[in-house]
Amino acid sequence: MCSSDLDCFHATVDAFNIAEEFQLPVIILSDQGIGQSRSTLDAAGLEHAVVDRAVPPPEVAGKYLRYLDTESGVAPMSSPGMKGLMYQTNGLEHSESGSPSSMFLTHEKMNHKRYRKLRPIRDKYQRYLQFGPEKANVGILCWGSSSGPVREAVAAANARGESVSAFVPQLIFPFPKHPFLKFLSGVDKLLVLEISFAAQFYKYLRTFLTLPDDRTILFKRSGGKNLTVGEVNDEIRKALAAKLPLEVKK
Repeated sequence: MCSSDLDCFHATVDAFNIAEEFQLPVIILSDQGIGQSRSTLDAAGLEHAVVDRAVPPPEVAGKYLRYLDTESGVAPMSSPGMKGLMYQTNGLEHSESGSPSSMFLTHEKMNHKRYRKLRPIRDKYQRYLQFGPEKANVGILCWGSSSGPVREAVAAANARGESVSAFVPQLIFPFPKHPFLKFLSGVDKLLVLEISFAAQFYKYLRTFLTLPDDRTILFKRSGGKNLTVGEVNDEIRKALAAKLPLEVKK
């Protein structure tokens, strides 16, 4: 998920790195505010290490298993033209050699193999931003270009003597669950901000996170204009004034 023009550069390189290292599809999410923005970037900030895929050693030629069930879930991938390292690939479920299979046990085995990749991705690619103090009266959760006005509003709120922080996930699957739970434990109230009338981000989070209803406030509205610092400040003031526990809406 991109939160700025510069972040789009780093997110794109990380997307290719994850795809190469862990051999799975990666989707980059952005929003219209970033897509139509323009900024000047320091070339020194456009440096990012590139990860190469794991390649099978020559000694496995002739007995190469492209989808070998490894401990990490990642099997070395040959490139076209490598002698003795050809393999079959298709969109069907398959055995370790790549041959199509309709066997339940094969499907179960390969699913375990694929899902073993997710935790290492979550642990290695800790992509999130955090603003403000570790302990705060209000903690803001947002994504994308909303992070710009949120960062500015958090700085202004703390300068006024208010205690406000923010957490901006930049990888939402697998989600940086443990850093977020640490953030959540340090705030009294959680304010979720998003530019979606249907609250898509909030609903997505609720599929795998237990957000505390009695201290979570949701601000959502239609798109069409960017989130402003003034709007964020208004919602911060409302959240600070709200009494705990909040009324759970049914």
